Parts: sequence; C-alpha cells; structure tokens
Amino acid sequence: MIPAAQLKADLYFSFSGTNDARIQGGSRYKPCTSIDEVERNLASVIDFSKHQTHAPWVWLTPVGVDPARVEKHDFFKPLMATWCNVHISKVADIVTRQAENVIDLRSHFADLDDSHLLDNDGLHWSIDGHQLAAKIIIAQLVNILS
Repeated sequence: MIPAAQLKADLYFSFSGTNDARIQGGSRYKPCTSIDEVERNLASVIDFSKHQTHAPWVWLTPVGVDPARVEKHDFFKPLMATWCNVHISKVADIVTRQAENVIDLRSHFADLDDSHLLDNDGLHWSIDGHQLAAKIIIAQLVNILS
C-alpha cells in the first residue's frame, strides 16, 4: 500500500471528527476523545498536510447523527455505542477555527432526527445525504480552488 502523502494527489479531502464523539456504554458516559485531544490531533494532521503533501486540502465538518436511530440499531445496541451531537458540533467548530479551505456542511444537515439524509443506522449518510454533500462540495470547491 502506498501512503497517501506519496500519491501526489491534486487535492486531498479530510472528513473526520464524528467518531471522536462516540460514547461507549450509553449516553451517561463521556465521548471517547476529549475536545483538547481533538484539537491536538487536528493540529497534528494539519501540520502533516502542510509538510508532507503539496496539494491543497479541503476540510469537511462533521455534521451529527440521529441518536434515537443509533441507539435502536441492531449493530450499535449490543455495543452500547452512541454519539453526542453537542461534541460533534464542538469538533466542527475546531475544524472551522484551525483549518483552511473548510466546507461547513452543518447548516445543510441541521435537523437529523428522522432525516432522510441518514441511513437507517442514524450515523451514516444515505444516498440522499451523499448527493447533497456532493452538490455542496462541488459548489464550494470553485471558491476554494480559484
């Protein structure tokens, strides 16, 4: 496998942060990754992007989940896994504050409770969600790359 930095891509995308808000054991517990650690991790990835690659990076903000669907889903139930939308929003704020070339998807994925933009697990985007994200990204790439 070739490391991503050696691929000599014309453009890199980073879409991360949702799993930083995963909670194991139920919603009464804390997210797996603290906000301070998220800030340090993102700073490290940004530093890597600047020193190890030569193409621009586009940073996409995490958008949130439908916690009710996540908690009911057959895959997540036995794992006692859920996600915290407040934490995801804080992670997205960090991305918009630290990174350049940010496409903030949050306003387009604002109300995710029972939304058709998410798959039945409440975590992953549906085809509609992917199509919406693609339209937003393509429209905003013109401003970023010009």
